[in-house]
Amino acid sequence: MSEAEDRIGELRELLRKHAHAYYVLDQPSIPDAEYDMLYRQLEELEAAHPDLVVPDSPTQRVGAPPASLFGSVRHRAAMFSLDNAESPDDLDAWAEKVERSLGRPPGGFVCELKIDGAAVSLTYENGVLVRAATRGDGSIGEDITANVRTIKSVPLRTIKPAPDVMEIRGELYMPVSEFERLNEEQAAAGDQVYINPRNMAAGSVRQKDPAVTASRNLAIWTYQIGFQVGGPTFATHWESVEYLRDLGFPYNPESERVPDLDEVKEFVAAAEKTRHGEGGHDYQTDGVVIKVDSLAEQDELGYTARAPRWAIAFKFPPEERTTKLLDILINVGRTGNVTPFAKLDPVFVGGANVGMATLHNEKELQRKDIRIGDTVIVRRAGDVIPEVVGPVLSERTGKPRVWRMPATCPFCGHPIVTPEGEARAKCTGGFICPSRLREWLFYFASRGGMDIEGLGYKTVDLLLQEGLIKDAAD
Repeated sequence: MSEAEDRIGELRELLRKHAHAYYVLDQPSIPDAEYDMLYRQLEELEAAHPDLVVPDSPTQRVGAPPASLFGSVRHRAAMFSLDNAESPDDLDAWAEKVERSLGRPPGGFVCELKIDGAAVSLTYENGVLVRAATRGDGSIGEDITANVRTIKSVPLRTIKPAPDVMEIRGELYMPVSEFERLNEEQAAAGDQVYINPRNMAAGSVRQKDPAVTASRNLAIWTYQIGFQVGGPTFATHWESVEYLRDLGFPYNPESERVPDLDEVKEFVAAAEKTRHGEGGHDYQTDGVVIKVDSLAEQDELGYTARAPRWAIAFKFPPEERTTKLLDILINVGRTGNVTPFAKLDPVFVGGANVGMATLHNEKELQRKDIRIGDTVIVRRAGDVIPEVVGPVLSERTGKPRVWRMPATCPFCGHPIVTPEGEARAKCTGGFICPSRLREWLFYFASRGGMDIEGLGYKTVDLLLQEGLIKDAAD
């Protein structure tokens, strides 16, 4: 073995060790400048000896885009959904079913924070990452290997010898600090901002260019061994995730093994208080996953067609806040639907500042008796879409103004009509209406349409203002 080969191997091991300490353990072992120096040394040696470059080298995280984007991947073992619980009574009912099926109380539970991100499957062969896939329909997902390789908390190679084959399940997430930074950049560029970190994580991992994914600074928490050939066996789920930690995979340290349902409920109550990072963590959670710890008991309980009987996801209820409704405006969407929305005194709810919220349609607005000037209750439905629940009637003072749908569109001047039997009003201006045209062009350029990169709202607005485009053909 040559001196260069020896030094390359030494540098790779050093960089893997320090990257694990920094990105997985959150315990930096050397200064950033020293890490950068070692990284540059490895880059220079690999450039001088290209025959020694290997796919799992720390320098190879960001590669060229794959020739075929997002091909199909069949999971070795199905990635099931989870049944939901939304109250302590739901938890009691689930625990009773578990006990009834086993004929005894289970030997304990593991409680894990339910991360608000995107599920992923990672396949390792002899400790080397060979494939990453989205959950998809549970049986077949999309190949996102090139993008996942760029995520620094995902090991390209395990830090200890691993089984012949392992398929590991995890949740990719967008740290809250990164979400805020990137949304500021999107807004400054006139591009669409993301509603929440989950949407941004899902969008980031499906980029055409892995370099874009790398720039988003995603992270991962692993939570399960889905499939394994060779290696040790385990008696409990807790033993299996401790093994994952030993191999260098991030497993959320907030997780706990508890003996009974009472302590499960205590964990859930504590977790709800810190769901948006108030406890110091840089990620959002939308619930708690509770699992029977014994793997033998898991096998005994089995699965339904869609979910394991040995696990359940407790979903936190939507957060609600009160604020002032300053005005009611309308938007004309790409299909011509006219939707009223509330302009609010900004309020922090569901992990984000909300200054606007949907009012759905005029009939719904009247049914709820929402008026301009009211103090209103705001929530994020499913912690995604902000909506006005209703007014706080006890705080209604003076004469708040009743809102009515305008007779003509403020954007194009054409009549607004509500077709018989329908709840939604429509602008009759067609694509003469600049609001409808703007929304349609943005949709046409979006990932759901032609997927034209860089064509956000700001660019569409500029092109329309300059008269450079009038329809999609332009």
